[in-house]
Amino acid sequence: RAVEAPAFGEHILYLEEIRDADPSKIARIRMMKFTVEGDAIRLHMINPLAPEKLQGAHADLARVRALMPADIRADRGLCDVFIRKAGDRFEGQMKAKSCDRKDDAGNAVFVDYDLIAAQGTMKVRNRWLAAADGAIAWEQTPGAWLEQVRVAN
Repeated sequence: RAVEAPAFGEHILYLEEIRDADPSKIARIRMMKFTVEGDAIRLHMINPLAPEKLQGAHADLARVRALMPADIRADRGLCDVFIRKAGDRFEGQMKAKSCDRKDDAGNAVFVDYDLIAAQGTMKVRNRWLAAADGAIAWEQTPGAWLEQVRVAN
């Protein structure tokens, strides 16, 4: 849902990602900030330190509006997604090898996130590539794009 969150700027959406089309199975809670940069829309993820406290906030956006920068995980802005119009859809991806992380074993990886959004649907692919050789180190759904159908409020 769109939310006014002055501490984070304009064009903010509150998002609860769910699994298996079940609202009780929360996968992630975050905010998304959209800005225009050149010929792209820049999507910046804002991740709360205590997302569980926001569960259900789509029905009570005052909880989201009350967040302050101290309530958000520090971010370097390297994992933003750049979205461009392509015909009747939008395609987005991160800059190659910009979003660096460590996996659970401490190995260096790059996050590779792509999305395609069209009327009523969004497909995403989220994977980690080993920094050493570019091999897939982890993939949200191996070999597939996840399709998410927009649910009306």
